[in-house]
Amino acid sequence: MFCLSQGTKIAWLIDPVDESVMIFKPEQFPEIKSDEGILPVLDDLDGLQLSVKDIFNWLSY
Repeated sequence: MFCLSQGTKIAWLIDPVDESVMIFKPEQFPEIKSDEGILPVLDDLDGLQLSVKDIFNWLSY
């Protein structure tokens, strides 16, 4: 929350137990994604598509 108040545009909180990602954006309620849910990215990375499953596959190595 501190980072958002200082100008961060998006933050992910990765929950390894639940295998979900909570997404924080300024002045919006948090959103939770899991499995094949596509994670939002910054506008500069618009062509990048990552799912929650992709993140946890990378972390399992």
